[in-house]
Amino acid sequence: MAVMHISKLLANRQEEEEEAAAAAAAAAAAWSRQLTSLRFLKSEADLEYIERRLKLDFINGASARGSFAKENVAGILENLKSIKAKHSLLRCQVSQITDAQKGSMELIRNRLSTAMELIKHCQQASHLEL
Repeated sequence: MAVMHISKLLANRQEEEEEAAAAAAAAAAAWSRQLTSLRFLKSEADLEYIERRLKLDFINGASARGSFAKENVAGILENLKSIKAKHSLLRCQVSQITDAQKGSMELIRNRLSTAMELIKHCQQASHLEL
């Protein structure tokens, strides 16, 4: 009787530890996704700032020289558009990777839970046979 009680206490303790570990992993994954998203938002804002700053610098520089360097401005703005397009593509890829990571973690949690249930069942069955 005492053995059964101890095994139940151990099983309950294992379940609590599993739940705590799953909650911690979920929180860490959510934090990581949020941090990645914030980094990309900041980089987008930085690109917008650079674009506006370049336009302003070229306008001010052209005014000071008395001419507009249209070819240089157009070339730089085209490069900036290309950089923005690459940035958007990377953001989409990171989003897809994050979603895949989330799915993988969920699958791992489910399989771990199933394995723990099997272990628990085996422990209970072995105690019944004693």
